[in-house]
Amino acid sequence: MANVRLTWALPPVTGRQRPIRETKIEFRALGIQQWTEQDRVAPDVAQELVFVDVAPGDYEYRGTVVDVDGKEGPPETTTASVPFDGPGSITSFTATLE
Repeated sequence: MANVRLTWALPPVTGRQRPIRETKIEFRALGIQQWTEQDRVAPDVAQELVFVDVAPGDYEYRGTVVDVDGKEGPPETTTASVPFDGPGSITSFTATLE
């Protein structure tokens, strides 16, 4: 298993926009339709999130900025592939003379 660290930068807020309340982070295994919400990160903390002990496989992550009125911006996505470990060694491997 491995850790996956997501990092991002928030967009600048113009005078025509509401302040940012949070960034919504979701994930799914590639090939799965349903997104699972993992966390909501406030703008006044580090813009990163670590997924710990992720099982081997291919994953898609989505981040969406949410303003103080609950309006969501367009989502951004990224992917990560957690490799499978190689096979173990054989056991009880012996040679005998006959």
